Amino acid sequence: MLSAVKKKQGLTPYQGNARRFGEFYCSDCKRRWCSANSWANKGQECQRCGVNIYPHKQTPLKKPDGLDKSDVSKQHPQYLCQKCKELGFYCRNLSSGYDSQEDDELSFEFDKLKL
Repeated sequence: MLSAVKKKQGLTPYQGNARRFGEFYCSDCKRRWCSANSWANKGQECQRCGVNIYPHKQTPLKKPDGLDKSDVSKQHPQYLCQKCKELGFYCRNLSSGYDSQEDDELSFEFDKLKL
């Protein structure tokens, strides 16, 4: 007997609790951007039009040698980030930046099902 795993429905492809690398596209002004501060069901405002945009793609953050390789020198525009605004502080300061290995494996299985 085969059993299917149902994917959670949401506003973003990823539905976990960890920060992700997100790819954004504003269909109003055609602006594209990426952010290492992407969260489930949270968007970022387009700098050009001010419209809240949800990421169309989210992938796990790379963690080589136990280090987060995001460019920490690049400013994260907190005033455009839905997560930062809801928290009232910089979203990257949350303690749970990465999922457990089990959650990453489950996300990988969901991605395979989409193909």
